[in-house]
Amino acid sequence: MSQLSRAVIIPALAWVISAGPQSTPNNASNAPVQSNAPVNNTASNSVHLPDGAPVVGVLSTNLDTRHSRLGDRVEVEVTQDIQLGGQVLLTRGSHVTGQVTQVNAFSEGDQNAKLEIVFNTVTPKHGEQISTHLIICALAAQPDPLAPAGGFAGVDPVGEHTAVAGKPGGALHRQLRPESRGIIGLEGLTLVPMAREKPPTSVLHSTSQNIHLQKGMEIVLVVVAR
Repeated sequence: MSQLSRAVIIPALAWVISAGPQSTPNNASNAPVQSNAPVNNTASNSVHLPDGAPVVGVLSTNLDTRHSRLGDRVEVEVTQDIQLGGQVLLTRGSHVTGQVTQVNAFSEGDQNAKLEIVFNTVTPKHGEQISTHLIICALAAQPDPLAPAGGFAGVDPVGEHTAVAGKPGGALHRQLRPESRGIIGLEGLTLVPMAREKPPTSVLHSTSQNIHLQKGMEIVLVVVAR
């Protein structure tokens, strides 16, 4: 358990940007001027997401322990730019993809619905794919449009490793933040951010019903070292 806690609360203060070298011609007058987008993209592609970087997004796929199968694709669309030191590492509209690695449906004989997911690919909006692992650190139901502020009562979105969901009807933040942790607005669902280390996977559990994750649900992922 202590190992899980250390993995979940990943320090984000020691981010390292690994950028490729840039060369400047010695004789600018003899060198052709080329400032097109591909050259800039090549430089940006050499920047990797550092360990501990939070990625805020929304699910682009529906998941259900009754119908999802091993190997099903899981996709998240990034909704907030990731910045470090004034530099944008990942822009809104980028995508994070993964797969279902284990799924158990709820039944009378086995009252333990389980959904395990590995996220291992980041595709920038403009650039090449990045191979990296991320874990789920927060998940929120879609806001209730009838709630006073579209929030969920009784749950702090930034509470560390919150496992018990609240019910719609409060006046909390509609949008998850990079530091948000736990389950918000999903009754009876618990989260294990890092269930396995090689590869890093996240597990959702329910002992009362099947797990339904709808397209549009907000999610916070955190980059972990492989």
